[in-house]
Amino acid sequence: MPADDATYLSTLVALRTGLSQPSAQDRITAVTDKMRHDADVARKAGAALALFTGLSLLIGAFIACTAGLWAVCNGTNISLCPL
Repeated sequence: MPADDATYLSTLVALRTGLSQPSAQDRITAVTDKMRHDADVARKAGAALALFTGLSLLIGAFIACTAGLWAVCNGTNISLCPL
């Protein structure tokens, strides 16, 4: 956050809560740090979700191909079997 914005925000917090300027600045710093931490946790969770979703799609495609090959090779028209 730019210094001017932080100063303005700490002034507003100090006026509305009755805190001193340094206490307001400490509160803003704590909230900002918590927001960054929460954003990092959400980013990591999103990355894990994307990885597991892609992996499950890959496994599903493999199973579908295997099932299709099994159906062709064990069906009525065995001449279509590539094996």
